[in-house]
Amino acid sequence: MFEEIIKKERDMKLRYEKLISKKSKHECLIKDCKEKSILSHAISKTTLKHIAQENHLIYQKFDRANFNINDFIEPNNVNMKFETIGINEASTFKGFCKKHDNNIFEQIDNKNITTLRDVLLQLYRTTCKNYFLNDMVKEAEIDILKKEHYFNTNFINKQEVNLENIILFLDDLLDDFPNEPFYIKDNEVLFFSPVSNIQPNLLVMLKKTNIKFPIALESSFALSLNNKYYTSIVIIIPTENSSIIIVLTHKDLEKQFTPSFRNNLKILNFVESIMMLDSEFYIDPKEFESWSQEKKDIIKTDLYFFNERKFMQEYDISIFDNLRKMIISEENIDIQQYELKKINYKPIRESLKNRFWKLGQFIERIRKL
Repeated sequence: MFEEIIKKERDMKLRYEKLISKKSKHECLIKDCKEKSILSHAISKTTLKHIAQENHLIYQKFDRANFNINDFIEPNNVNMKFETIGINEASTFKGFCKKHDNNIFEQIDNKNITTLRDVLLQLYRTTCKNYFLNDMVKEAEIDILKKEHYFNTNFINKQEVNLENIILFLDDLLDDFPNEPFYIKDNEVLFFSPVSNIQPNLLVMLKKTNIKFPIALESSFALSLNNKYYTSIVIIIPTENSSIIIVLTHKDLEKQFTPSFRNNLKILNFVESIMMLDSEFYIDPKEFESWSQEKKDIIKTDLYFFNERKFMQEYDISIFDNLRKMIISEENIDIQQYELKKINYKPIRESLKNRFWKLGQFIERIRKL
């Protein structure tokens, strides 16, 4: 009986992999378009080149085929690994047909992000990708299990803001939004509250750093406030000498994000925290190779058990050591000592068996929301 459950779990994961593969067939996400979708980039190759080495990056990948009963009885590893990926494949999904992908996103594909319209386009692209991937999770579960398992339609429909709402909101704005350049100084935060009847209380926050983080990242998550849930989007876009951080959230959640943008150290801790919160990210291979094998293993395992950290909780290990050393050189001695400890810190975690059990309990609670 239990082995049959594990088999279905594995089959479901493999079905999901097939649905999101470049050989899968899907229609364009643009309304009323019936053309076949191509492999679209959510983060453009132009952007990814800024952190690539010989056009390659490092990303985290679930090893979905390597999944068996021993993972539950006596686990000794997690089904996740770091792999090399080319910029042609990184951050791709079967989202749009060739015509719409080229026409709509030509500006950010060729010139990166230089206007507020570009910011909205990046948010639109990333939100569509997350919506598509969630839809494929649901389809894989229905195909194999004949019911939803991890996916929770009721919870999504109860959210005050969800991915579908955000897509409609952005689609409405982009219909006639001007393509004027925006000017934002290094370390300045731009707050932008678009006027919309679809979602009148959404806020876009934009931060351009004066240092470049060796990472490109996309993340969406539901945050709770006063017993209501709101999906928020975080995107980190590297440029030649800096990074652009884009946040879309509900206005009432603004205060949860703004403290993280006060200085470079807070931004660094924010980036590392969001990275470890079930995000999709791509890292400069040089940065990855600077990690010890022990550090790679700890980060890999902690990424798998994303339930162990709360939103905005500082990660207890330094991920970007060289950046941390540079940034804290201007801080007082107490802050320097505190942050330096993260570089050589060797955490003591619970047994994998306990961590798997707690992850299962966490997922079960989410399913019941």
